Amino acid sequence: MATGAVACGGGDDDDDDIVRVDAATTTPDAAATTPDAGSATPDGGSATPDGGSTTPDGGSATPDGGALPDAATPPDGGSATPDGGSATPDGGALPDAATPPDGGALPDAAVPVMPAAAGDVVITEIMQNPKVVADADGEWFELYNPTTATWNLEGCTIKDSETGTSADAHTIDAGGAGLLLAPGAYLVLGPNADPETNDGVKVDYAYPVADFRLGNGADEVIVECAGVTIDMVAYDGGPTFPDPNGASMNLDPSKFNATDNDDGANWCTATASYSPNNLGTPGAPNTPCSTAP
Repeated sequence: MATGAVACGGGDDDDDDIVRVDAATTTPDAAATTPDAGSATPDGGSATPDGGSTTPDGGSATPDGGALPDAATPPDGGSATPDGGSATPDGGALPDAATPPDGGALPDAAVPVMPAAAGDVVITEIMQNPKVVADADGEWFELYNPTTATWNLEGCTIKDSETGTSADAHTIDAGGAGLLLAPGAYLVLGPNADPETNDGVKVDYAYPVADFRLGNGADEVIVECAGVTIDMVAYDGGPTFPDPNGASMNLDPSKFNATDNDDGANWCTATASYSPNNLGTPGAPNTPCSTAP
C-alpha cells in the first residue's frame, strides 16, 4: 500500500474502494499544528506576553535590570561594615584573646613561688645522730609537700629557735635556679651532698655545716619563708620524741601535717635501712609507726 494510503474497504482489489490521503495534508491547509500557521503561541507571538522576555516589560530578572543582589552585599552597595569601615572596632586588628588588655605578657601560672602558709611544707624525718660517719657529714632532714602546688624554697630560711651567737640559720641559695618541691614529693637537706662520704644519702640541697647543725639531744628544725613559719618541729631528745643513734626520727605517714608533727607520739625510730650502717628513708615514703595514735 502506498505511503499515506488508508484502506477503507475490504474484500476485493477494486481501486474504487481506496481513499487516498496526501501525506502532506494531515493538518488543515498543510500548515503547522497551530492556528494560521503561526507559532505555538497565540497570534504567532513568543511564549511570553507581547513577545517579550520572561520578565515584565522585557526587562532582566533582577530589579532595574541590574545584577542579582549578593546576600553579603549591603542594599546600598557599600561595604559589609557600617560606613564602609573594617570588621574590627576603629578599623584595627582583631583582638587576640591570648593577649592581656594592657598589651603585656601573659602571666605564667606554672612559675613556682615560695610556700606562703603554715603547713605548705612539712618536716617528716630527721637524722640527727648517724653512725659511722661524723654528724657534720651524715646529718640530714626531710621535707614533704602535702599540697597541689609546686613550691620554690630558694630564699627560705632553715634555723633553730636559738638567738644570739648560738643561733643556727641558713638562707637557701640555689644560685637563682630554684629549689623546687613538687606536690607529694620529698626534699632532703643536709651538710654533705656526697654519698661517698655521707653514708649513701642522696642530699638534694647542701648547706654549710657552720650555718646549721642538728642537736643530738633537744633541738628545733624551723622552715621560714618570707617571715612566715611554714613548719617547726621541736624534738625533746627522749621524753616524747624518739632519741635514736644510727636511725632517723620517722613521722608516721598518716600524720603528715604541720600540727600532728608537733607531737612526739606521732614519731618513731626508723626501721628501714638506707645503708649498712644507718636506718631511715631519706627522700622516700616513711615507714608507718605501729605505736602512732
